[in-house]
Amino acid sequence: MLISERIKNLRQAYPSLSSYSPIQPNQPIDLIKPVEQERSTPQQITKTDSVIEGQDVVSRTIQSAALDIPKAFATALRIITEPRKPNEEFRKYFPNISTERTEPLLRPDKLLGIDISFLNKIEDNFKKIVAEPLNRKSLDVIEILNKKQQEIIKPIFDEKPGLSNWKEYTNMIVSGGVSFGEAIGLSLITKNSAIGAGFLSSVESTDAYNRARTEGINHSTALKSAFESGVGTFLLEKIGLDYLFSLGGASRMASALKSTVFETGQEELQTVWQNIVRKKNVDKTQKIFEGWYETAISTSLPSFIAGLFIPGISFKTRQEIVGDMAKESGVSTQQAENALWKWQVLPENH
Repeated sequence: MLISERIKNLRQAYPSLSSYSPIQPNQPIDLIKPVEQERSTPQQITKTDSVIEGQDVVSRTIQSAALDIPKAFATALRIITEPRKPNEEFRKYFPNISTERTEPLLRPDKLLGIDISFLNKIEDNFKKIVAEPLNRKSLDVIEILNKKQQEIIKPIFDEKPGLSNWKEYTNMIVSGGVSFGEAIGLSLITKNSAIGAGFLSSVESTDAYNRARTEGINHSTALKSAFESGVGTFLLEKIGLDYLFSLGGASRMASALKSTVFETGQEELQTVWQNIVRKKNVDKTQKIFEGWYETAISTSLPSFIAGLFIPGISFKTRQEIVGDMAKESGVSTQQAENALWKWQVLPENH
């Protein structure tokens, strides 16, 4: 869950873990052209000689993944406040029509004979006073978080392509565990798998937007690509979570095996879907099955563990059972919920 995009962050968006810088502070922003990005050269990042233990790899992976959350919020703010002229889309489809002709149509001074030029002035002032400063701040925050993530994970990865050492394998597996924890935790707290799926797909799609913009893709195309990628990811995430919470049967091992096969399969579909969307909108050279091996490594063990311990009852059925238990026993809903949880997770209490 979200593993394929995190792999792209580490391997593709930041080649050789080189610095990823969406915008330099106080850099002027062209309202038509995508913001020009600057990357440090691969020579600036050299293979680390530091020795880290397994526990440190786990800690660094969790720290890096945690930064995805504030980065997603900063990116959402970036998308909302992204500076662009109102005739940008019009000029994209009608490049031969001059700005002088399109501007009055898209920003009229009068409507039904009524002077509305003051609305354009309000819009311009809002952009200047509110939107543009917020956009610059969001870009600064994204840059800081990206650099922090690179500092954290730098000792884990070497310069060889693919997964080439135990630290990288550990990182992938822990990344999968973090994603499972986020999705399952939110789903259990809210009793709604759509919340967990929505959270992860939002993080994935905002990062896809950042990556596309960094590669010079304009706002509208990057947003379209991020939306398409996010919708597909959401649907697949929800299907996976619903299946996980519907697993039943007396054998925990059978549930774990079924969870491993199903979750790994749907995670591979996510990888393929994200690659297809990226190939269509952003990079024509994108390989459709890129990242499939890393996705399998990241998903298999966490999904096996999840199948062992996650309650095997769908949310709807669970709520019905809790209601019946509370009614028949004369206890509160929370007490019935706690009793059902212990009954499912701790077999010795059956």
